[in-house]
This record gives sequence, structure tokens and C-alpha cells, in this order.
Amino acid sequence: MAAFERIDAGFDLWRDGEGTCALIVVQEIFGVNAFIQQNAAFFAANGFNVAAPDLFWRDEQQLALGPDQADRARALMASYDWVAGMQDIAATVKHMKAEGADQVFLLGYCMGGAVAALAAAECDVTAAVGYYGVRVLERLNGRVPKAPLLMHLAEQDSHVPPEQQGALKQAFADKAHIRILSHPGQEHAFCRPNGPAYDEKAAALAHAATLSWFEMHGAGA
Repeated sequence: MAAFERIDAGFDLWRDGEGTCALIVVQEIFGVNAFIQQNAAFFAANGFNVAAPDLFWRDEQQLALGPDQADRARALMASYDWVAGMQDIAATVKHMKAEGADQVFLLGYCMGGAVAALAAAECDVTAAVGYYGVRVLERLNGRVPKAPLLMHLAEQDSHVPPEQQGALKQAFADKAHIRILSHPGQEHAFCRPNGPAYDEKAAALAHAATLSWFEMHGAGA
């Protein structure tokens, strides 16, 4: 397969990699941009068949914004239909399984971090990882993820302040299949290269923990 190509799935879906172990990478608010493409290449190199659905395809297809277009991205997020969006995630899982995936993992960043928690609650994913997910408990609305879920929190995250981080830890303290990993001194989007909060060492540690989480739950077995 050519690196990062669009496939026909009835909505905007991009792919990279091969094999039967699938991974859905869910965007930040900026669409399927260079950062998501870099992620696809990274995880494809680690043995995953990667899919990256465009959450905003109903408003504008093939959207790839930069951080300097944050106002436009926030407007798209504000009008985002979460119910329809989760249907897209479920359709992506179904598509990957129809193509031969025996396991489907999922990870997401920021907005996608909340999608990861919802996917663990609603969709047929093997395990999920959310990076600095925003408004996770609000989006779950009392539901508890049933699939194994790892959440990376940035301790200095202004988008997920300490009281929200504390509420997350309290809500899932007795859930053995949910793990919360705090990253001291880190700010929101510390895994996004070339961003003001990027920390190469912290990002590498987070990605290593993510790969370990997936391996713990059957990836590569």
C-alpha cells in the first residue's frame, strides 16, 4: 500500500500500513493534517494497519488545518455532531474488520482523546488510548468504558485543569482496565511536533507506554 492514501469507505478515511492488526488514529481539532500523517507512519512502522477518519468530513472533506487556524478548527468542533461522529468510528472499525483485521485498536489526541474514551464505551475496539482528552467525563455522561483504556494526562494542561484530572482519577479509581498516566510538567499537546508545548522526551515516553498498552492487550500476538 502506498503511504497514507485515501480509500473509499463512504466518508473521508485515510490509510497507511498493512497487516491484520488495525489501529484507528483520531485527530485533534485540526483534521487529518501532517501531525496525524506522521502518527500514521510511526504506528505503521510499528506493525499496525492504520486508519485515520476525518471527523469533519460532513462540513468539509480532506481538511488539514494548522495550529494557526485554531479559530476555524474550534468553530468546526463547536458544531460537531458527536452522535454521527461515533457512527463514523463504528463504521471505521467495521471497515477494518471487513478488510481482515482481527483486532482494532484506537488512539486519539485532544478532541480525539475524548473520542477514544467514547469508543472504549460504545464501539467494538480491542483497547484504546486517549492523549490529553478534553471534557472526557462530560462526553461519557455516566458511561464507563468497557474496553481497556489508557489516558495520558498533561499535568499542566490548561484545557484539562487539575480539578478535571482529579475527577477522572476518582471516577475510574476502581476500574482495573482503565489506567491514567500523568506526565509531570507537561502542557496540552506535548506530543505534537513543532508545537509550543512539544516535549520530545515526554512524547517518546507516552508513545512507548501506548505501544506497551496495545501489546498488553494482544497487539502483535
